[in-house]
Amino acid sequence: MLISINKINIGSRIRQEYGDIQELADSIREHGLLHPIVVDSNYNLVAGGRRLLACERNKMKEIDVKMLGELSKREIKILELEENIKRKDFTEIEKSRALTKLAELKAEELREKSEMEFRSDSEQNENENAENNNVVDGFRPANISEREIVKTIDIPRSTLRDAKQHVEAVGKYPELGDLPKYKAIETAKKMDNDENIVAINFNKDENYNQYLSKCKKTALAYNKSLYSLLNLDTSETALQEWNELLDELLICGYVEMVEELIPKLVKIQRFLKEAKARGNTNTR
Repeated sequence: MLISINKINIGSRIRQEYGDIQELADSIREHGLLHPIVVDSNYNLVAGGRRLLACERNKMKEIDVKMLGELSKREIKILELEENIKRKDFTEIEKSRALTKLAELKAEELREKSEMEFRSDSEQNENENAENNNVVDGFRPANISEREIVKTIDIPRSTLRDAKQHVEAVGKYPELGDLPKYKAIETAKKMDNDENIVAINFNKDENYNQYLSKCKKTALAYNKSLYSLLNLDTSETALQEWNELLDELLICGYVEMVEELIPKLVKIQRFLKEAKARGNTNTR
C-alpha cells in the first residue's frame, strides 16, 4: 500500500550507514520501486532504508510499503538474513552463508515473479490466438541471472561470488572456518591442488599437537636424507670402487638424478646461508 513518506520513522542510524544511493535513486526513477519497504504497525522502518532514502532523493511524496504482519515466511527469512549480514558480531563465514542463502531466496522470489508475469502474458496470448486459431507454446520456467539477483540485494557481483566460494571452501575443508574469507578461499585452492597441504586450527590442542608431530617427522626425514647425501664418500678411491660396480644403464640414470639434484642443493645452500645470517642478527 502507498503511504506518505513523512509518516515513516527511520531512526538515527540509517543516514550514516547506507552510503551513496544515487545509482539506486536513478534506477527507481527509471523503473519504479520494484520491492516495497517494510514497516511495523507504528510505521517504524524495518527494512528498505536505502530504497526509502533513494525515494526521498527523487522527491517522492508517497512510497509503497508492506506491513510486517503481512510478510510471508520467506520474506521474514530474507529480512533476518539481511540483518545477519550487517551484524558486527557475526564471523565472516556466518556472513558468507547468510549472503549465499539470501541470494537463493531472492532468486526464488524473482523466479516466481517472472513465472507469474509469463503466465499472465501466456493467458493473454492464448485468448488472442484462440480468436486467430493459432497454437500457443506451453509454460517455460524463467532463468534468473546472477546480475538480477545482486541488483535486488544491492551488492556487487564479485561480493556474491566471493561469498559462494567462501562457503564452498569451508564446506569442503571445515578447518578453514576460522580463517579470514579470502585466506580461506586461497588455502582451499592450494589444498585442491596439493594433497600434502593441510590446514590446522591452532585453537584446538589436538590439531596443534598433530601438526607439531608431523613437523618433527618431516624434519627428521629431511635431515636423514640430507645427511646421507652430504656424507657420501667422494674420494678417488671410493669413486673408483663405485665405478667398477656400475653398468652403463645405471650411470645414465644416476646422471639424470644428479642433474635434477643440483638445483635443489643450490636452493638448500641459499636457504641455509639466509638462516645463518638471521641467526647472527638475532644474537647481536
